[in-house]
Amino acid sequence: MATLLVGGAAFVGITDQQDSVKIFMIIASVFWLVATFLYAQAATGTFGSTNSRKDAQEVTSEQAVPAAKGIIALVRTERDLIRWKTKQANISAFLAAITSVCVIGLMWLLDPATQSRAVVRIDSPGVSEVAAVCDIRPRTEFTATLDLTDLSKTFITLTDIQTRDCKNASELTIPTKWVAIVAVQP
Repeated sequence: MATLLVGGAAFVGITDQQDSVKIFMIIASVFWLVATFLYAQAATGTFGSTNSRKDAQEVTSEQAVPAAKGIIALVRTERDLIRWKTKQANISAFLAAITSVCVIGLMWLLDPATQSRAVVRIDSPGVSEVAAVCDIRPRTEFTATLDLTDLSKTFITLTDIQTRDCKNASELTIPTKWVAIVAVQP
């Protein structure tokens, strides 16, 4: 599930994420790819040192025991290599899972890069409308979080509005034409 979330987020909305989230996404993806490669290697084995049937020679009874020991040694080497690759794949998958959880946590905790805390000044046509909705005396300035990309749209959504600025709502969607100025806070 984490792989799907990290992979999906890598292609959907990655430009909106903070740089730390992007870095963790890349690290998680690399760990998942390494784990997949190692699991595939462990599943297929190498078996590179066996002789083909053309090169097969008849074995005498005196040569049978050393030949059997050689085959057993080859099988043990293959087994040890498969165990090593599986262990490394398990470690990589574990690190990938931890990194994926970090990505999910960072995506949940950090606001997208386009979200900014700002002071928004509203023009006079919108002041009375907003004052009526917020049940306050008319104000021209609001401190809120907004998506800076919304400034090019018809409406802008102000979220996390301070209660002194609006008693009845923590989020307002207003026409962008009402916005006179936006001062982004550091």
